[in-house]
Amino acid sequence: MSFNGEPRAAFPAGKSRRPAIHGMKRRWAAATVERGLVRDSAAWFVLPEQADRAELERTFAAAVFLALAPATRATLAAMTGPGAYSSFFASAAELMPALLFFWDEPTGREKWHRYLWPGPPAPGLTCPYTKVARAARSIPCHREFSLLEPAHAAVQRAESSVDAHPSSATPPAHLPRFAANTPFHTGAPIANGDKLTRFCARLATDLFVTAGERIDAVADHGSGMNGRC
Repeated sequence: MSFNGEPRAAFPAGKSRRPAIHGMKRRWAAATVERGLVRDSAAWFVLPEQADRAELERTFAAAVFLALAPATRATLAAMTGPGAYSSFFASAAELMPALLFFWDEPTGREKWHRYLWPGPPAPGLTCPYTKVARAARSIPCHREFSLLEPAHAAVQRAESSVDAHPSSATPPAHLPRFAANTPFHTGAPIANGDKLTRFCARLATDLFVTAGERIDAVADHGSGMNGRC
């Protein structure tokens, strides 16, 4: 798979109302729904109509990964024992990842980039994302917001699945970022990568399914999502 074309041309102003996701700590979820996506550091992914399932799955996995604070990722990277993540989040639920799902209409002024997700299931670029500061705008709370929050049971299931195939690989400290028009060919499937990225990918699977159901509901009924401000 390769990506081509100008970053700004991907979402022309006024012609595309697309689903979008933003990853954050659970402790920020309520305030974000109430006030909108306004932090200067905030970034959100927009899901293009032509994106295939693999690209969407990479995007959701990357969003979960980025929802974890760098300090949290560093802590989890050192936890390789079975059930360690579940125990950590049982005492620090406010640090669990959450995804804000909403509908966005790009203005045409945004600068689009993509992250390189290392896998699983295979290395590849995410859907395009942009930042509040670069876009010179925010996502106000009158948008239709829907919060995707994994329950602790989902964390346990995801970790159990990952622990069934232990790995000593080291997680990345950050995800490489590229301009949205950077050509890239999808890499070979990863059989047994590091624990953290595999955990994020597994946890993202349920969120991806839930988001898909909400997209379908809007398309079928023309109604808004739950969680409207």
